[in-house]
This record gives sequence, C-alpha cells and structure tokens, in this order.
Amino acid sequence: MIPSFFMQVDKFPLNANGKIDSALLPVPVTRSNKLEEPETFNEKVLLQIFKSVLGLDDISIRDNFFELGGDSIQSIQICSLARQESIIISPKLIFENQTVAELAAIAKTENKVIIQPIATRGNVELTPIQEWFFAEHTASINHWNQSIVFSKDSCAQMEDIEKILSHIVEHHDGLLTLFEKRDNKYIGNIDSEHKTWELVYKDIHHLDEETRIRVRDEWESKAQVSLDISNGPIMKMLVLKEQPYKYRFFWVIHHLLIDAVSWRILLEDFNTLHDQALNNQTGRLAHKTSSFKDWSNFLKKYNESLMDPETLSYWEQKTKSEITDFKIAEDFIAKEERTMEKSFSEEETEFLIQGLSRQSKATVEEVLLSLIAKGLKQSFEVKNFWLEVEGHGREMVDETIDVTRTVGWFTAMYPILLHSDGTFDDTLKSTKNAIREIPNKGFDYGVIKYLRPGVIQEPDIYVTFNYLGRLDSQFKSSNSRDFGEFENKPKLHFLSFIQDGKLIIKIISKLAEEKMKLIMEAIGDVVMEIKGTEFDQGSLIESDFPDAMLTEEDLFHILNSNK
Repeated sequence: MIPSFFMQVDKFPLNANGKIDSALLPVPVTRSNKLEEPETFNEKVLLQIFKSVLGLDDISIRDNFFELGGDSIQSIQICSLARQESIIISPKLIFENQTVAELAAIAKTENKVIIQPIATRGNVELTPIQEWFFAEHTASINHWNQSIVFSKDSCAQMEDIEKILSHIVEHHDGLLTLFEKRDNKYIGNIDSEHKTWELVYKDIHHLDEETRIRVRDEWESKAQVSLDISNGPIMKMLVLKEQPYKYRFFWVIHHLLIDAVSWRILLEDFNTLHDQALNNQTGRLAHKTSSFKDWSNFLKKYNESLMDPETLSYWEQKTKSEITDFKIAEDFIAKEERTMEKSFSEEETEFLIQGLSRQSKATVEEVLLSLIAKGLKQSFEVKNFWLEVEGHGREMVDETIDVTRTVGWFTAMYPILLHSDGTFDDTLKSTKNAIREIPNKGFDYGVIKYLRPGVIQEPDIYVTFNYLGRLDSQFKSSNSRDFGEFENKPKLHFLSFIQDGKLIIKIISKLAEEKMKLIMEAIGDVVMEIKGTEFDQGSLIESDFPDAMLTEEDLFHILNSNK
C-alpha cells in the first residue's frame, strides 16, 4: 500500500533481522471518511473555488488537488478566482501546498491592494515565445492563429457585440498590439488609435443545411486568412445566425496575442458582458491584472538581475546531455502534416487522471508524458529522447506582477530528456524525476535562449507535447485551418486534452501514417496493461512526500519494510 501518513521519530525500531519492525511504530492519527468541513474564511472560499474549477462537489479541505485530477492550467484559474476574493496565492504555492487546508493556512489576505497595469501603450519588446515564432516562421506569417467556436440561443444586437468587443480589447490591451519590422527585427506596438479587430455578422438561417454549412465554412476560412499582424485586423469575430434561435460565434486571433489560458479568460469575459447586455445592465469585468507590456518589461528585468545563477548553470549543463539519434527521424516523409486521434473512455480517463495520479502521486502531465515515452519505447525501441514541452509559462516568480487574468501568449517551451525502459512504473518514476528537477517549470529556458543568445546549447528535438487541460464542452469545431503552410524541422507533435469527460491524445506529424498508427496502438496497449496490473509503488519518489524530508534510501526502506 502507498504510505498515506508520515510521522517523525527519533529512530526506526528494528526486529532481530535488522529490518524495520512496523508493529512498534506509533499509530498515526487519521481523519475519518467524513468530509472535513471548512472553518476559516480562507478555507470556505478556497473550497468553493476548488469545487468550481475541478467540477466536483464532494471535496474535503484535506483532499489533494492533483489526486483529484487537477492540473497546472486549473491552478492558474484557482489563483485568479482567489485573488478576486482578496486571497493571494500562486500556482507555485498550490504545487507546494496541495490541499485547501494547507493553502488556506499560508495564503496572504492582509494585502488588499489589487495589482494594476503599469504600462499599457507604446512599443513592446518581444517575449521569448514571440521571439521563437519569428525565428521559426518565414512563410504564412499572418496565418498562425488560434480560434474557438461556440453557440448561443440568443444574441445581443450587433452594436452591443461591437461595444462588448471594444470593452474586452480596452480591458485586455495586449489585443491592441500590432507588429512592425525594424532593422530586420520585429517589435510590438500598442496603439489605441488603430483599431485592431473586426466584427462580421451574416444571416444564413434561410439557406438549406448543405448550403448553410458550405457558406459557414467559406466565411470561417476567409476569416482565418484575413488577419494581418502589421496592419490589422489581428482579431476577428464572425457571428452567424444559423437558425431563428441559434447563433454561431467564430472567434479567431493571431497566436502572437493568445494562448489556451487566455481563451478561458476571454470567453468568461465575453459571456459576462453578453449576459449583462441582454439584461440591459452596465458592462463590468473583474479587476485588471498586470498588462502584457508589464510582463515583457519584467522578463527583461528578470533576465538582467533576478535569475538564480544555479538555474542558468542547470540549463547550461543539462542541454549538453548527449543521446543516440532519434530512430524514426527518417520516417518524416509525408508532404503535409496529418492528424491522428485516440479517445479514451470516461472510465479509462478517470483511471489515468484520478486513479493512477492518486496512486503514484504523479501530476496529469507526468502520467501523459510517461504514456508517450512508453509508447515510443514499445513501438520503435526509442529509450532516450529529447521532448519539448509547452507549459502555460505564467510562473509567479515575483510578487509585484500578476498575470493570472492577463490575455497574451505566455507559453514557455523547454526541453526534457525522457527515458523509458523496464516497466511503466520505471518510466513514470524516471519522468517524475526528470520534470521535478527542472527549475521554475522551465520558465527560464526561453528567457536564457532568446535574451542571452548563445549561452546554452539547443538539444536536437523531434518530439513535442502540449496538454491543454479540460476544454469547455460548449466549444464546437470548425473546418477552417488555424495555420498556414510554413517550413520547419519535421516533428512528432503530441496534443492532449480532456473534453466531455474523455481524454483525447492527438498526433500531428509528417510521420508515415503506419508509423503513427503503431505509436497510437502502443499507447493504447500501455493503458490496458497498467489498468490490469496491481500498482506496486515502484514509481514513488522522495519528492512525492515533501513534508517528510525523506532521502531515497529512507523511502526504499519504508516501501520494502513489509516485503
């Protein structure tokens, strides 16, 4: 069984054979199965926020956030909602204090000052992820977007939608950014005098279904290719009246200004303002957080004076690690990228996201990366490989800046060296160690790479991973393309998310189709294998028990004391 409690003792009682005598160990005081009710203000507020974000009702203040299936993106949502109630926490604190009770005890509440944007207009230096974009993209530079589709049964008047978008753009002023090239280098510029977005309305409800779908697809595809990062628009909303009481909203923004977390913020704000408009109420949004220009300025300051020298040393040494050639690199033979998708059942999803995470004390990302690593090992005997992770990048490394509700592209890309050999537990243990040794969840890597060019050696990477968390079930799909054609190094892209209670893993690649099938089948086989195998604690590591101050040797003795 997995140790659930740790108590400090002066020494371990031993039996005649020199092993720990568990019968002589003190009995820990455990809580009952009854849900422990919150008592303090912080506990009551945070418990309600946990329930709302996780979509669960039966949560105790002692339940572990990650064992409940929580992920890094949801940790940002919790911080944002908590700040609106004057409770100051950060994603880092959630990772270090994983229950409501622990968080409530250390959360700051005496600071009632809401952090406001400092700089909102003028030139904006590129952030590391934006530097990456311009370094990697030379063709179709205006067609690299993100879009969402949602429906509503009722729709405000178009002049009200116009006001809503104006309100949103003024509130999230990063959406006013356009980019110009100076001395062979791009720079952002925020100018409120230049409108950067468009609203288009089309009534197509009178058309037959086949024609309606064709016209819808044409308009959405036209919107995708109409964005212009230098002259605008850089954002467009298309509202289609499909039926008398059904409206389809297609919202597209160039990726330079948006990421997955930002979409959650924008959709929340749009729905809030739209509901207020329908009820003839004055539009109001939550307090502004730091602006994207503040963030850009902070990154420059962080690079110059705030970065820990040990973090710089870590990346200098880590990126020198050498591995054998990626065995399937020569199989990137398709002319265009294709997408292959695998959907897991609700039962399998619950097992992976909650059951396995709880047993192994692993995060969702650690479980998914281990599945990928084990799948590549079983399908192509790839034991060691570099993988590029896309994290949310909103690390709270300084208390003077708050980007929990800031709209922009914050993604942090950083490499992880993964290893898979032996059992799945061995792979998961290796993955956990590889991820947890990385400082600040990889936040510094892009800062070093692009703000201190030449300092670190870039690994040879053929695999990428991005976990989007739980997607709102109200999102619809579009047949339009977010990305245009561009030249870059072929890679094996893994994209995963949870929608309608089901885990979905996508592979996007120029890899030969039969090779992609082998990988997907191998991942499915791994899931079936671990579902049918009793958990043996082999993936537990000392960092799973941060309060116990265990060494690797201590944990080994504890786990093997009854064997």
